[in-house]
Amino acid sequence: MRKSVFFLLLIFMYPGLYSQIFTKGSDEDKKIVRDVAMRQTDIDQTPHFVLKDNNNKYLLSIGGFIKPIYGFDIGNVINDINFIPSNLTVPAQTGYKSDYFANPYHSLLGFTGVLFPKTKDQLSLSIHFMFNNPKSGVQIHYVYFKYRNFTLGRLSSLFSDDQAKPVTIDPDGPSGAVHVKNIRISYNRSLDNGIGFGISAEMPTYDKYPTLYRGKDYPEFTEEDVCSNASQTVPDIPMYIQYQFSEWNRIRVSGIIRNFYYVDKIDNITDNCLGWGVQLSGNAQPVKPLILYYQFAYGRGIANYIQDLNGLPLSYIPKDDYPGRLTTSPMVGWFAGASYNFTNGMSVMYVYSQSRVWEDSVYAKDCDYKYGQYMAANVFYPIMPFLTAGFEWLWGRKMEWSGDHGHVNRVQATLKLTF
Repeated sequence: MRKSVFFLLLIFMYPGLYSQIFTKGSDEDKKIVRDVAMRQTDIDQTPHFVLKDNNNKYLLSIGGFIKPIYGFDIGNVINDINFIPSNLTVPAQTGYKSDYFANPYHSLLGFTGVLFPKTKDQLSLSIHFMFNNPKSGVQIHYVYFKYRNFTLGRLSSLFSDDQAKPVTIDPDGPSGAVHVKNIRISYNRSLDNGIGFGISAEMPTYDKYPTLYRGKDYPEFTEEDVCSNASQTVPDIPMYIQYQFSEWNRIRVSGIIRNFYYVDKIDNITDNCLGWGVQLSGNAQPVKPLILYYQFAYGRGIANYIQDLNGLPLSYIPKDDYPGRLTTSPMVGWFAGASYNFTNGMSVMYVYSQSRVWEDSVYAKDCDYKYGQYMAANVFYPIMPFLTAGFEWLWGRKMEWSGDHGHVNRVQATLKLTF
């Protein structure tokens, strides 16, 4: 620590020392750092500030963004900077049918280092801090390191395909998008012929239904606590294979296998149930200014991987015909969108998304969620290289099993300062 402070004081007192140790990174160096960050995360920017040592043995990037968001909800209220249709109140409450919100705190600061760039022993380390709410304070958004084809840390799940998601002011993005941050160790590889593949072991998270039996088949167990938690000994295993024709022409097929252990209190045994999911995603660029985005995911027990279902206790629910046992719920999430990029840097985008629960049991109906819809349209205009203005319209709808539904419109704007 003392050596580091002494080193910084030397640079401050003798600026010439800085130029003897560091030089400004080139565009090629920025691309190396960009690939480290963007191919592993959903961060949508190229670093502006990159340094390298004079021996070309390491790169250092310090950057991020400040992105205040101001908006207005009309017709209902989602009390969150994230636009989440499943959070809608149905019906809208009197006095809560519109709301102005402001979040000047939405910002990110990231540090990325690359050792031995452009060699087979390239090692990259990255940590990103997110500040979004004064109540939650500064949080670690991503932290990981990558050596050759191995990645270890907390970042987007390998089941997520962040490149397939269009850019929105809404931090969450499409309601049916597959996106979650997990602690993982993974192996990815891209071949020269455009084929890429990967497999990962990830720390699992679950949204399971409370273990009170509510089924009609065994009325003697109704409202009885028939299950309890157990230690989880199996990681989630996502995997993918993709073919990339060019940067914006690619198709990816992903899958995930997951398991959940619990205690059957009726038979007094430890049991487990299997969850799984499959996904088709990618991009297409029929003409250069136009980019298409798509994703379709279906599975059982993958609620916490789908944006709008994350937090709903629907991954695992009690079995009606077997008190004490759990089973997985079927669900789907999908979106399709397009963006058009003008020569002056302005872009326009539209996306439609939906998430749906196919389980019609009493447990799913207790969550008051059958499906949710999401639409977004936005325009971004670069005022200068470091400053972009954006305006966005959002529409969300929540349908309950009873047939009741609610919807909300949101208009919002931002000025994004990158550095």
